[in-house]
Amino acid sequence: MASLREQQYYAHPRNQFWPLLSALWGIDPVAMPYAQRLAEAKRRGLGIWDVYASCRREGSLDSAIEAAVPNDRPA
Repeated sequence: MASLREQQYYAHPRNQFWPLLSALWGIDPVAMPYAQRLAEAKRRGLGIWDVYASCRREGSLDSAIEAAVPNDRPA
């Protein structure tokens, strides 16, 4: 729910995405404001995007996703 609530990718404090990038990149994106994290990811050629354009789900578990409409990946 943290990511949904914050409207930020991988916002839950226990999520290892940003700490993993920290280990790979030798910087601390966790300490950066979110907009700066995204800019750093983009600068390094890492794309982060939603697989689904829309869906319905109660809670934050991916397994609860229903009525998913995929994003147009080729576009």
